[in-house]
Amino acid sequence: MGMDNSKQKTRSAAAVVAAAPVVPPVGEAGVAGADTCAVSVASAESVVPVVPVVDLDHVTKVYTTAAGDTTALNDVSFTVAPGEFVSIMGPSGSGKSTLMNIIGLLDRPTHGVYRLNGHDVDDYDERGLAALRSHEIGFVFQSFNLLPRTSVLKNVILPMEYTGVARAQRRHRAEAALAQVGLPPDLFHHLSNEISGGQMQRVAIARALVNHPSLLLADEPTGNLDTKTGEAVLSMFSELHHEGATIVLITHDLQVARHADRILHIRDGELHEGEFGSDRAPADRASVNRDTDGNSASGGDAA
Repeated sequence: MGMDNSKQKTRSAAAVVAAAPVVPPVGEAGVAGADTCAVSVASAESVVPVVPVVDLDHVTKVYTTAAGDTTALNDVSFTVAPGEFVSIMGPSGSGKSTLMNIIGLLDRPTHGVYRLNGHDVDDYDERGLAALRSHEIGFVFQSFNLLPRTSVLKNVILPMEYTGVARAQRRHRAEAALAQVGLPPDLFHHLSNEISGGQMQRVAIARALVNHPSLLLADEPTGNLDTKTGEAVLSMFSELHHEGATIVLITHDLQVARHADRILHIRDGELHEGEFGSDRAPADRASVNRDTDGNSASGGDAA
């Protein structure tokens, strides 16, 4: 099913807030692990399907320029279940930035269907998509993206100002998120440019967690950190995963990717399960693309 530009986008920002599912905070009961992606037992008599957090179905992204068409993603299909920790790795120009932008609702597929926590993103106008992104996704960036002349606490409070969290709850939730990532309370009132790189990334992760998103989407989160600090940040992601967080980590580094429970490899816009070109070959390197006719095409990454 391709994206039809003539299709009426009817889901507004208000509709997103009204329809958004209640997502338990990380660490609370109710988040299913990856081994329960098939079903969740609601009672002794009933079995309820678990909705994937990320569900891409035959997604293709084509960029059109004066020089012609470039296929950045080619017929990509995969799912991420609640509670999974998945890494997507690939070299520069492989399509991973384009894939991250689509998963993060920063871009739309040219063809195919993307559902985020059960929401078909093609049903939303741009305002609705922004509201969905604010409620459902917590971003962690390589460059931290903190406001430099703003306190650590205020940086973490800021996302809640856009999602309708009551003012009385914001400070408490921000402090709880900062405590969860292990930042000492005596740093809460420091400006964000007064703390170390590792501490800045902890603040960025707390900011990503504070709205209790369905998905943590991390783009090269250790890229600006030294090896020791990077390992500490990756250990934090593992701890969050064990507490129930659903994480997709984008990286070019195999050693970083191996911290996840599952590795997807992207090359020339096509997605495959497992590691490529490593000494730890997976049992199954079959493509996770649901290609029924055996044909393939490739193109460079435009992002």
